[in-house]
Amino acid sequence: MSALIYLLVGGLSGVLGLKAWREDRTNRVRQDFLLLASLTMIAYLAFSVYLAPGLPDMRFLWAFTACFLPVATFQFLDHFFTSEALDNRPLLRKMWLFTPIVAISCVGVGFFFFREPQKPQVPI
Repeated sequence: MSALIYLLVGGLSGVLGLKAWREDRTNRVRQDFLLLASLTMIAYLAFSVYLAPGLPDMRFLWAFTACFLPVATFQFLDHFFTSEALDNRPLLRKMWLFTPIVAISCVGVGFFFFREPQKPQVPI
């Protein structure tokens, strides 16, 4: 049941992000919201498929995508609440630079240290 809820939330997130972006494709805030909604959709769909029996390797896609959610959220909020006194562009650039490194490291550590051995299956 919980996998179905994650599946529905992921699909709804993608639909809402696409709907907001299609209203004004040149607006930076809507583009950031589409990025955030797409990452959320992929993460939730991968997690719901991971909960299904027989697909444990989807946790790597879920972990990789979830690593990008904080920086995408920060970028969306930075453009949504604009401030002339505070410039977060250098911090955002650094975060976008280091996030792929953290994501690859997270997936690599999970793959090499926490990978479940293949279980023997009874032939049908």
